[in-house]
Amino acid sequence: MRILRHRFIPKFVRRILITAVVIPKFVRRILITAVVIVAVGGRVLVEAPPALGQFVLPSTPVLSSSYPPANVERFGEIETAPVRSPFFGKDLFRVAAPTVYVRDGEYQDGNVPVELRAELIEANLRRAMTRLTDVETVRVNRSILNGNLVLQVSDQDLSRPINLLTVTALDASFYAQTDEEVAKNWQQHLQAEFEGVLEARAKFGDQILGASPILFGMVVLFSLLQVLHWLLRRHNRALKQQVAEQEMVMQQTEEAVTTAALSIDPEPDPTLPQPSESPTDSEPSPPTGPIPEESSVPLTPAPTATPTAEPSSTRMVEEQLPERRSRFIKILGSQLSLRRERRINRFLRWLIFWAEVAVVYFGTIWITSSVTQWHRARAWLLGLPIHILLVAFGTSLTIRVSHWLIHQLADSYQDYSFLTLGESERRRLLRITTISGVLEGIATAFWVTIGIIFILESLSVPTQSILAGGAVVAFAISFGSQSLVKDIITGCFILIEDQYAVGDVVGIGEVTGLVETLNLRVTQLRDAEGQLITIPNSSISQVKNLTRLWSRVDFTVTVAYDTDPTQLLALLQSVGADLYAEPEWAEKIVEPPTVMGIDHLSHEGMLVRVWIKTKPLQQWATGREFRYRVRQAFEQQGIQIGKPQWILTQPDYDRPDHNRPDHNRPDYDKYPKESPWL
Repeated sequence: MRILRHRFIPKFVRRILITAVVIPKFVRRILITAVVIVAVGGRVLVEAPPALGQFVLPSTPVLSSSYPPANVERFGEIETAPVRSPFFGKDLFRVAAPTVYVRDGEYQDGNVPVELRAELIEANLRRAMTRLTDVETVRVNRSILNGNLVLQVSDQDLSRPINLLTVTALDASFYAQTDEEVAKNWQQHLQAEFEGVLEARAKFGDQILGASPILFGMVVLFSLLQVLHWLLRRHNRALKQQVAEQEMVMQQTEEAVTTAALSIDPEPDPTLPQPSESPTDSEPSPPTGPIPEESSVPLTPAPTATPTAEPSSTRMVEEQLPERRSRFIKILGSQLSLRRERRINRFLRWLIFWAEVAVVYFGTIWITSSVTQWHRARAWLLGLPIHILLVAFGTSLTIRVSHWLIHQLADSYQDYSFLTLGESERRRLLRITTISGVLEGIATAFWVTIGIIFILESLSVPTQSILAGGAVVAFAISFGSQSLVKDIITGCFILIEDQYAVGDVVGIGEVTGLVETLNLRVTQLRDAEGQLITIPNSSISQVKNLTRLWSRVDFTVTVAYDTDPTQLLALLQSVGADLYAEPEWAEKIVEPPTVMGIDHLSHEGMLVRVWIKTKPLQQWATGREFRYRVRQAFEQQGIQIGKPQWILTQPDYDRPDHNRPDHNRPDYDKYPKESPWL
């Protein structure tokens, strides 16, 4: 944060980073899809077979772009696949078959992919397990059938043996043994497998009873976690209520602080017209009348009366002001602590949720491990489901860590100027809250997309095709929502650059009003007539902020030309000093009024300009009061307002004019008839 605050990073780099962060979700998908398409296209070009010329090369096996499945291992001309136990889910042995380069469903020379051979053997094992009943008489035998070495299984209840598999020459070649040695090894594995299955069936009831304590412990632990989760939810509701109550108290305290700082007479005479409202410092309100431009403000408003302060009420206000301000600071700090505590509460509830998932999932795995007949279910639970759960947990944890980092950065940025009260602190809080919310949404969308891609890949779903289809849909949507994207990007830059915030009086185009709502899509203004005007952010090209950090009264008045300039400037300086000396107006005026001097001379008189720098939203009240006092001072000093002067001349017809035509002259007819003298 210190590096960012000292601007060690160039401005254009920060702008690029900000732009990359605020790119909408579907735009990011389009970019990701473009990268994937380029990568896949380059890969296809690299792996494409070389082009052949006029002569045909000797026939060689052409590799297909499809690779063997994940459980298949390729050793040159031989491929192997595991045969898994249908009952226990463990690998028994591996079988071999000729390498199949093109797996398109049409196999030449009768070469079947090795994974299909393994599936057929597993199907024979499942069929045999449903037929076998006696563990004492079950036997796996080697037999010769049609000149092939075959393994069969039988027991006393079967009238004929069940064929399990055929030992091939490729199997013997893969294990570097003879056919008999391979068959004997497989026979031992299958014999142990069938005996274990039949013994597990006999002990199923006892194993279920043995797993009952595990199930009871799961229920108890899950119930305890549920109770803890309920307590945390209840505590979170209490914290939420405390935050709402403190926000209300903070608002009331803030109003009390600013009212105590600005109001002198707690009960002004309602029959007297007031020169201005009593706006607050940290939450300013717009002027009650139409919001004028400073150059178009009337020079002589209606006379108003300025309330006077009683000494006792003033002393009371001065005594209560530090206490109320200190209370306001304590409430702000307590509110930030409550927000951090709520974030910790949410994190603990998240941990408890995943603890509940772990108790149920791993307890189920423990139970399936205790019951022999459920070992296949245990193997399945330890495969794809646990991979999906780990991806989901990692995605959720990454999202939480991203949100925590965003909150830490926001809190660090906020703590730099924690004791700065007023409009800038409120503006900073609004900007930090909005930007952190946007960053949290972007981080959540990004990590969820990455997690979904990992899960789809684990399910063997072609993610490239999905991304390509999503890119097409995103392109179609983007054409119809270009204005929405522009609104969101413009709204992000408005918040990041702090062009204006809620509570500012701004001029956007031909509309001027108080900003009531500001989000990533629209800005809503309330004008002087009370009309709520909604402006899309993309249509905002130029903004005039009339209350950004400070405001100014641009006072101009034209006086008569014969007025003494020295006396006039001294009088305006005296009026400004008297206004700034009063505590009521000193709270609203940032600097003493500056008499700029005479700006223009014309036939109307002398144009004099005065600048008064005020707090935000105080320029209208201060300007009205200053004009009223200048009007009173001019009347006392006998200074006249400048008036337009015109000099009118009229010709004297009694005076002889030699240029005027004479009716008695003989050449009278030579004068043109359109002459102005005729």
